[in-house]
Amino acid sequence: MELDDLEKRLDTAATRLARAATALAQLDPGPRAFGADGPGRLGDLGRAMSAQFTAALDARDRQAGAAGTEVTRLGDGMRHAAAGYRDTDANRGGTSHGGGGS
Repeated sequence: MELDDLEKRLDTAATRLARAATALAQLDPGPRAFGADGPGRLGDLGRAMSAQFTAALDARDRQAGAAGTEVTRLGDGMRHAAAGYRDTDANRGGTSHGGGGS
């Protein structure tokens, strides 16, 4: 795999992670799905379950967002490295192979 291919794959992964982070918030069915509107202890349990589910979704949302940011940074670093390889190849009169070998 050449560096250009790796750059594209990293960009794709970062985009997918960002989309996943956005989509997670839409998965929450709301408190009623857990019976949070019920009376007594069952309602209490439903509200607790809903809160726990929402907190878990929020945590996964943050994790996906942070991972997307890190993959974007990795892609930026890969682009920088590939540009360095291309410059080196150009300065020595060689040919660049997508920023590096496989």
